[in-house]
Amino acid sequence: MVSRGRLLLLAAAVAVAACVAAGQGSPGVMVVPQPRAVVAGGGSVRVGKGVTLLDSYKEALNDKDAAEYIENAFQRCVRNTMKAQDGLHAWTLSLHPEIQYQVNTTVVAPTATVSSVRVVLGKQPFPALDVGVDESYTVQVNNEEITLNASTVWGVLHAFETVAQLINWDGKSFTIQHTPLLITDAPRYPWRGMLVDTARHFIPLDKLKQLVDGLSAMKFNVLHLHLTDAQSFPFEVSSYKELSGKGAFDPNHAVYTHDDMSALIEHARSRGMVVMPEFDLPGHTASWGLGYPGVTASCWDYLNAHQPDYPENGMALNPADSRTFPIVDAIVADAASVFASCAYVNVGGDEVDHGCWQNAPQHEAITTWMQQNNVANFSQLEAYFTRYAQEAVVKNKKTPMVWEDAFTVGGALPESIIGIWRSKEKLAEVVHSGRKALLLYGYYQDMEAPLCTQSLECPECTVNWLWIWTYVDMYGNDPIADLNLSQEEADLVLGGEAAMWSESVDVLSWDVRGLTRSPAVAERLWSDASVTDRNWLELRVDRFRCISVRRGVSGAGPLYSDYCTPPEKEPEEDEIEWLAIAALALLAICVALLLALVLVSVKLVLVWRRARSLGYAQVQGEGDK
Repeated sequence: MVSRGRLLLLAAAVAVAACVAAGQGSPGVMVVPQPRAVVAGGGSVRVGKGVTLLDSYKEALNDKDAAEYIENAFQRCVRNTMKAQDGLHAWTLSLHPEIQYQVNTTVVAPTATVSSVRVVLGKQPFPALDVGVDESYTVQVNNEEITLNASTVWGVLHAFETVAQLINWDGKSFTIQHTPLLITDAPRYPWRGMLVDTARHFIPLDKLKQLVDGLSAMKFNVLHLHLTDAQSFPFEVSSYKELSGKGAFDPNHAVYTHDDMSALIEHARSRGMVVMPEFDLPGHTASWGLGYPGVTASCWDYLNAHQPDYPENGMALNPADSRTFPIVDAIVADAASVFASCAYVNVGGDEVDHGCWQNAPQHEAITTWMQQNNVANFSQLEAYFTRYAQEAVVKNKKTPMVWEDAFTVGGALPESIIGIWRSKEKLAEVVHSGRKALLLYGYYQDMEAPLCTQSLECPECTVNWLWIWTYVDMYGNDPIADLNLSQEEADLVLGGEAAMWSESVDVLSWDVRGLTRSPAVAERLWSDASVTDRNWLELRVDRFRCISVRRGVSGAGPLYSDYCTPPEKEPEEDEIEWLAIAALALLAICVALLLALVLVSVKLVLVWRRARSLGYAQVQGEGDK
C-alpha cells in the first residue's frame, strides 16, 4: 500500500502543477471521461446558487422536445447537482495534505460570480439520435458566464454532464477553478454501450431508468438490453403471449410491456442514449419452450450430465417444429416496431451446444428437417438459424448485430455488426473480413479476471488482489492497440460495450457491481488513446462517484479510500403514501373523538337542563302548597 500511496501523491502533485497547463488530456480538470482538450487558466469563479439558463438557444430550435431536453438537462446537471451537495461536507480523498488532491481547495480566490449559462447551437441542432451523430461540444467559463457550444442537442447534453463535474462544492460555496477555462471535447468512438441482462434477474423499469441516468453521466450512448435468455422471457410478444405468459418469472410483475419499453426509450433519448434490444438465439432459448413446448430441443438429460453450470443455457431451438421460425419472425417484428428509434436489433448467436441437437428426443425429426433443407451438419444448422434471424432483421429495415460465434460458423451477414467477447484477435479477424465490430472482451463487469475468457492460464490473465482493481485491466484494454490494423480496418471498430451479466446480481446489487468500474470503460471508449494514467483516473472516478451518489443517479462503490457524505434520504413514494394514510387515519380518529366529545357535552347539557327544570318544578310545587 506504500507504493500505491506514493503513486497517488505523485498523481496529485502532477495534477496541481498542471492546473495552468493546456492541451490534450491535461489533468487540470476533474472530469470523467477525460476531455479531448483543455486550456486552463489560473483563476476561479464562484457559481451562484441561483444560476439560470438563458433562453436564447430557443431561437435555433423548432422542436418542443429539444427545448425540453436542454432545460431538463440544465435542471438535472446544474441546479439539482448543486442542490444535492449544498450543506454537505466536501468530498475528501484523504486527511493527509500530502495525498489530498486540492480540488476542494480554492487555489485562487474567486474574482467574480457566474450567474448564467448560455447554450449556442448549430444550424441543424436536432438530428435523429443514432450511433455516429455529432456529439461534440465545447465548454467555456469566464468571469461573465458559462457558455456551452455544440452543433446538436446531443452534444449539449454531454456538455451539461461535464459542467456537473466542473462545479465544485468545497463545503462553503460552489466554484469552478482554472478559469478562464476552455474544454473542447468529442468521443473517440461512436458506440459506447452497456449491456444489461434482464433475463437472469428481472430489472424493474424504474431501475432501468436510473441506470440510464448513471450511464449517461459517464457519456455512454447505447443501452444494450439483453432481454431474453434461457432463464426467463420477460418481453411481451404480441402474437405469442405465452412466451412471457409462462416464460417470465412473474407474468404479472416481471414482464416488460410495449408501453414500458416506449417509456424507457424516451427516457434514454432525453439523455442522449439509444436502447437496443437483444433476443439471443438459437441457443439460450430454454425459456421459449415453457410457453410453447416443442420449439426447443428437450435435451435435459444431456445437459445435466455434460453442463453442470447453468445447464439451461445449452438448450437450443428445434428447427423441425412448425412454430419455431414464425416465432422468430414475430419477435423480430415486435422488436423493430417497439424499438423503432433504434437502427439495430441483436439476435445473439452465441454458445450453441450442438450436443443438444444430437441428444434430444427430437433428434430424428431435426436430422430429417436438415436433410430436407440441405443442411449438412450442426455447424451449418447453427449458421442457418443465425442467418435466418439476421435476414428477418433486415426485412424489418434494421441492421443486425450478432455475437462472434455467428461469424465463426459462417452465419454472419456482411452488413451485421459483430460483438467480440473472447479475444482481440477475433476482433482483428472480423475487421480483416470487412465487417464492423464492437469490443466487449475485457469489459465484462461480472468477471474477476476480465481478460481471461479462455483460461486462467492465458498470458493476459491477471487475478487482482482486490476485486475492484479489475478496473485497471478494463482501462488498459484499448480496442485496437497492438493489432496492427490499417486505418480502414480501425475505422470498422465502432467502439465497445461494458457488459453486466446478471447471474449473480439483481436490483439490490446492480450498481455496486455494474457502475463502480464502468467509468474505466467509459473513458477508454470516449477519451484519446493516450489517456492511460490509472491513478489519475482513480482520483477523478472517486469524486465523480461521490457527485453521482449525491445526485441520486448511482449507487456505485468507491475505488479508493475517501469521504463522501450522501444527502439525507427523501421518503420513498410508497413511504409518503403510507404516511399520508396514517395521517388521514389519525385525523379521522381525532374527528371521531371530537364528535364524541361534542355529543357527550350536548347530552350532559340536556341532562343538566332537565335536572334543573325538574328541580325548579319541584320547588314551585312546594310553594303552591
